[in-house]
Amino acid sequence: MAVIEGKLKVDKVQKWADATENKIGKMIGFVFNDTPEQCDHYS
Repeated sequence: MAVIEGKLKVDKVQKWADATENKIGKMIGFVFNDTPEQCDHYS
């Protein structure tokens, strides 16, 4: 299992919540320094 930990700016919390809610059951990916680090189903 991989774990990605980070912080969100207060003004970005709702945007993150909306984006992840729309991806439930679908693929979600994280990119760090132009490199995909993790792509998995979001539940």
